[in-house]
Amino acid sequence: MPATFSASTCISLNNTSPGPFNIYLDSDYTSTPFSSATLTQLTNCPFIIIVPTGTTSLGFKDTLLDFCFETTIQDNNICSNCNLGLSNYSSSTITQLSCGILTGTCLNINDYVINWYGPNNTTTLSFTSGAGSFLTTGMIPHPFTGINSIPQPEGVYTPVIEKIKLSGITFSNTGGTGTVLFSGNCLPTTTILPLSCSNQTNSETSLPYSAYNHHISYEFLNGNIPVPVNLTYKVSASTKFFAWKFKGSQNPDRITIKFSGSSYGTNILGLEDVVVGVNNITNNFSVTTFPKSASTPYYFTKLTCLTGLTVNNNDNILITITPATNETIWELFSTCLTNYDCTSCLFTNPYKIIGSTITGITGSCSSRVRFSISGCSNYVTSDLQKYYVESVGSYYQSPNNYLSINSISLNTPNTNPVDFISTDYLVNQNKCTYDNFGIGGVSDCAIDTNNTKYEKTFVSGVGSKGIFNITGSSTVISTYYNSWVFAKTNYSGSSSTTNASYYRYFQCKIPSFITSNNCYENSSYISLYIHPSSTVSTGLTSSGSYYFRLTAETISNNFSALTTCDVDCSGFSNNIIYDINNFSTGNTTNQGNYTKEFIYTANTNNFGVYYTNPFFYGTSLQINRTTLSAQTIGGLWYTNQWTTNTIPYSGVSNTLIPSLSGTVCNYNLSGVTNSFSNNFYNTKYLYYYYIITPTLTDFEIWSAPIVGYSANTNFNNAILAYRYSGGNVTYSSSTYIIG
Repeated sequence: MPATFSASTCISLNNTSPGPFNIYLDSDYTSTPFSSATLTQLTNCPFIIIVPTGTTSLGFKDTLLDFCFETTIQDNNICSNCNLGLSNYSSSTITQLSCGILTGTCLNINDYVINWYGPNNTTTLSFTSGAGSFLTTGMIPHPFTGINSIPQPEGVYTPVIEKIKLSGITFSNTGGTGTVLFSGNCLPTTTILPLSCSNQTNSETSLPYSAYNHHISYEFLNGNIPVPVNLTYKVSASTKFFAWKFKGSQNPDRITIKFSGSSYGTNILGLEDVVVGVNNITNNFSVTTFPKSASTPYYFTKLTCLTGLTVNNNDNILITITPATNETIWELFSTCLTNYDCTSCLFTNPYKIIGSTITGITGSCSSRVRFSISGCSNYVTSDLQKYYVESVGSYYQSPNNYLSINSISLNTPNTNPVDFISTDYLVNQNKCTYDNFGIGGVSDCAIDTNNTKYEKTFVSGVGSKGIFNITGSSTVISTYYNSWVFAKTNYSGSSSTTNASYYRYFQCKIPSFITSNNCYENSSYISLYIHPSSTVSTGLTSSGSYYFRLTAETISNNFSALTTCDVDCSGFSNNIIYDINNFSTGNTTNQGNYTKEFIYTANTNNFGVYYTNPFFYGTSLQINRTTLSAQTIGGLWYTNQWTTNTIPYSGVSNTLIPSLSGTVCNYNLSGVTNSFSNNFYNTKYLYYYYIITPTLTDFEIWSAPIVGYSANTNFNNAILAYRYSGGNVTYSSSTYIIG
């Protein structure tokens, strides 16, 4: 324990004692004074004095007026006395500053503020951290470890305790009323090492993520406003490309990448500026837009080309990530490359059909064709997969597949082999669908200056046929009656149970039980599914109100046109029957009870509620004869012009410098160019086959000619690749069929 400590106090005098004052180590004013001070020194807070360890009070005596007073003092050497330190803290780390909590031998170290200075100086404040009651907006909360570790530029960082509360006493390194002055410069420094081509932070083991040297993830969700974070990536003279993947998740984050090189003096060159995420952004890859934007919850992948720059050893890639909101979660994979291999079996593989896998599958009602296409076996390990592929805007940055009919799922071209199984081929068979139709125009909510009541009863108890009753004014009742007559007259369909059009219903609107007594606050409704064979009656009740009474008929399935080979007819007709019968015999719907009375009250918003065209919509079973005898299958590869092109820029206005631009590979020099989000992508066909089945047992495979990855998909120009007829292979082209 040190022999002395620095004590501080703050004294204010409300008398006329002018001083000077003798200072004593206790209240024995007859002893030899320990020190002395003027009135100005005492009242200029804080008053600091070095006293022997163990001193607990000081006595002050005015040497002129013999006026005395005493004050207690506190030992402020808490760094040593409490053995203050930091948990989960290292003397050096790569790119992220990680720190646990403030620790020590004193009890209840819960409230504190730490200022972090650097890099490489003790006057530039980098950020402030805090805990407990001292944590305020703008501070980083302790602990910040793991995913909460703070990315920082390289250099030495010095933590200094600004203030701390111990046993109810606040110690401050700046002093102030109600605090004890102390020196907070007692914590060890830490050195942040830069990311580089030679060190590694990535622990991923599977491709493509393991191909990157570095993986930085950061999460800030405590409600404070996160500040931009900065990273330094040190490159070497042999670095030609900087490959990276960035994910901003839902809340978008902005990544800016710049180059600081010895050949360019103090000039900092911009390389990339992209906002990545989902909320409130759209894709925009215009070369003149800053920042660009990529709308994706996944990784945005980019290959930044340095080939147009002069790169020397220890030049720096400077990365800044700016969050868009007060909650941010992002990940960054990055690595430097001395070379990029443009070759890939995606472009050299012939994509021929493997003859031994061609199989015709014939059933009693339909047939299918199945085969495999020779694929790309080493695609996963190629540079194309590791540093290029990711999904932005559904595609345009990924390998994909294409199938024009029925959305049959295919493996992408990067597998070997690519397996294909066709849809069901049909020949002149019944296929049922729903025919939905409107009746009589718009159906609006309306109000009436009479009470209106809706209720449901049953012919002979719950489970029997339902009766929907409406009572109200002549306006309401005539509206429902006229709408019913119009629907039944014009849209009844067939009365024969063996005809498809018999299986239909009208939708009738009645107000939901949760609807308010007007059309302004809540106009929700229930749709009743009513078969045209239902009956309606109208008249007057004993109380003089008009009524509309609908007895909802139930139906059964007697669709004699059904055969075992019909497509969807049984299921679709049964669905219609279920809806009709369930609304008739059921007591409630998922929207609540059917009973609701709307009571009109003058000079209020309470009215009778009804609908101007209640029978407004219908659904009927529809049957067609169908033949499906052809299908196309194509393997596509999409490349874009923003992933492998880099145009540096400089200045406040982000002036492009085309003379320093770089690119890699010729992905965009082939295929068909298309526009997308203020930039371009290219569609490249790897294969395009037609499968044709003139009968259920015979089939043919044709190929579209492909030149420069552009497919001529006009079938008049197609080339026969394979024919199976009469139980035998009658033609097989070695150009398209192997094995």
